[in-house]
Amino acid sequence: RDALRHLDTPIQPLHAMVSSSRDETGPSLSYEVGLNALDATLDVIASSGRVSSLSQGLFRHLRSAIRANTGAKAGRYYFEVEVLERIPEAPALLLAGFSTDRSSLFLGSQLTCVGFDSKGSSCATMRPAGELGQAKRVGLLLDQEVKDGSVSVFLDGEQVGSTAIPHLCGKALFPTVTFQNVTLAVDFNTPGPERCRAFGSILEEHHARSSVQAAPKEVIIPVALPHSGLYDWSLRWREVRPDFVEIGDDMMADWSALSCLSSRQDPSRAAGSRDDPHMACLGIEQLRSREVWRGALMDLAKSSRQSLIHSSVRRNLVEAERRSLLKNFPMAKKIAVVLFGKPDEDFRDWVKQRTRSDYEAAK
Repeated sequence: RDALRHLDTPIQPLHAMVSSSRDETGPSLSYEVGLNALDATLDVIASSGRVSSLSQGLFRHLRSAIRANTGAKAGRYYFEVEVLERIPEAPALLLAGFSTDRSSLFLGSQLTCVGFDSKGSSCATMRPAGELGQAKRVGLLLDQEVKDGSVSVFLDGEQVGSTAIPHLCGKALFPTVTFQNVTLAVDFNTPGPERCRAFGSILEEHHARSSVQAAPKEVIIPVALPHSGLYDWSLRWREVRPDFVEIGDDMMADWSALSCLSSRQDPSRAAGSRDDPHMACLGIEQLRSREVWRGALMDLAKSSRQSLIHSSVRRNLVEAERRSLLKNFPMAKKIAVVLFGKPDEDFRDWVKQRTRSDYEAAK
């Protein structure tokens, strides 16, 4: 809550935000800064700086997101997002900003991210998609040289907003885009305001590389009895191995909630259970039938290069269900993890810490 108080910081003129007039020099990176297709939602299509997502059927209603392969932990760096096309008569959304490595891709969902919408408003909380702003280009300037750090937003080259980021200053922050029903061009080489660098020319001493890197595809099937911590184990595994993406009914419920498709007041899994969420109440035709959205999710998983973990108690326990699932991934390495017996001390400490953190966040 303390961090949110800084989101209404008055706009500071650019000359007041510059801590030093000197131009820093040093070696640049040996690789190209760009979008990381492996650090994205399963429906994202990214190539040569252009990014879009599936927009038919169920995916018309879901948000998509992608993060860059490089973050900045110091200095002043700028990147731009341009709207190339939007799907007619569909809710549209563009949020651009920064997030920490291994955090949520959905801007506005956690305090580990900061961003602005296409109208220049800060996205401190989740809001339903609607109309885009009139600007074609949204620019973001990350300044980690000023006290507390700041992020400024530019619409068609004009600065319209700024926010302090004391809770994120000094951390490696990665350009992140959350969007819906639009095609975008993300430019890391556009020159920004005076005395700042384009993100694509970040100095080696200022950069941090994404922990999500290419690796041979794996599919993990954790097997556990009800109420024995399968979902906690899955979450911890993905924190340790951010190159893994969860698939399953609980993941679809989370994706729907992060797309503001929940009952608008309560989380989407308020009805049903994590193993069997009831999503017909969301009013989306494609979510009324499990077979429809399970099939759509599996089609994405089959075509994805990302490693996967299938989280489900009942489906992972039943041999026929496991066999049916694994037939979809003939070329991937398949791993079964059996979760029986008393968890180790590290896992129990992790669960206690997470429970404590969730309690503090809910205060």
